[in-house]
Amino acid sequence: MEEKKKYKITQISKYYYPFSGGLELVAKQISEIMKDNGYKVEVIACSESINTSSDTVNNIPVKRCGRLFEFKSNPISPGLIWELSKVDTDILHYHHPFIFAAIAHFIARPKYKYLVTTYHGDITRQKRIMKIFNPIYKAFLNKVDKIHVLAEEIINNSNTLSDVNHSRDNYSIIPLGINTSDFLNYDHAEVKEIRSKYTNKSIILFVGRLSGAKGLEFLIQSMHKVSDNCILLIIGGGLLEEKLKNLITENSLDNKIIMLNTITGSQLVSYYHACDVFVLPSIAETFGIVQLEAMICGKPVINTSLNTGVNHVSIHNKTGLTVEPGNVSELATAINSLISDNKLRTRLGTCAQERVLNYFTLDKIGTEYLQFYSSLIKP
Repeated sequence: MEEKKKYKITQISKYYYPFSGGLELVAKQISEIMKDNGYKVEVIACSESINTSSDTVNNIPVKRCGRLFEFKSNPISPGLIWELSKVDTDILHYHHPFIFAAIAHFIARPKYKYLVTTYHGDITRQKRIMKIFNPIYKAFLNKVDKIHVLAEEIINNSNTLSDVNHSRDNYSIIPLGINTSDFLNYDHAEVKEIRSKYTNKSIILFVGRLSGAKGLEFLIQSMHKVSDNCILLIIGGGLLEEKLKNLITENSLDNKIIMLNTITGSQLVSYYHACDVFVLPSIAETFGIVQLEAMICGKPVINTSLNTGVNHVSIHNKTGLTVEPGNVSELATAINSLISDNKLRTRLGTCAQERVLNYFTLDKIGTEYLQFYSSLIKP
């Protein structure tokens, strides 16, 4: 086992912490777990500017390659090709979807012993562009030794993976995890203060980036049909902030919806504990770690039926309720059902917390990542 801990892992990601995104969070969790278990880890990602830089994040070296521009959510970076051409590693681990990285791989020809990828999900919003690049993408996926996914649903519902020549044995399912102690230890006085601040109304909570994929416009519209005894708190920042504020005002919902700035750390934990229901109304989402954060605080989740890891995290009628994406009436009905039924809300919230403790702790997924990498290495 000691020999395996000396192996070098090079991870390739679109961006890396402090950039906030699901793909980047998985890359960060893997990097830190493997570094803490004795592996040598490095990360190559793209910069959000034209400048190339090097830094360290939690003692992990990160090379950020200058980005010329972003095309269809793909950073275009000649520097990434150059850095890949210098790679000589034991395990080369890509995070997809990242079409430019697949192209760069064939151009740069990096050196490695084992090739793996974390496949986060299909590209669904640029289908026309994907028709052009699919042959390259599938050629890359056919080269990898193992494919890591966050949930079984991604394998079962991926059009891209259905055309890849891998047996089920070549897939490993390891979800995201959270440090549960960060959420179970909280400031009771601050929670009480938050609840009193909103005049003891039932609190509906959303946490996340303010982007089109999150489906916030449907959640906002649903508030017309939600009990007047409720208030929706939206925590986060993003490109759609002004547009969403205008939508709230245009719909005369300023008294039922409050947009807060991005909140992190212990204060965010207090908001999770203060809320009654957590809502993730996404129309496109791979996993939704914010569900785990709400669930460990004992809150039921309302999510959408996306056939991705989202529905593996919170299960309909077990840990929350699931509605069709973009369906305003279903969203409102689900919110009203949970707000009006204390027993249902408590039962689902309790089961939600138990599910996180059983399946989504950092200790559990850390063990699974060690097994994943160990299974690659030939004696």
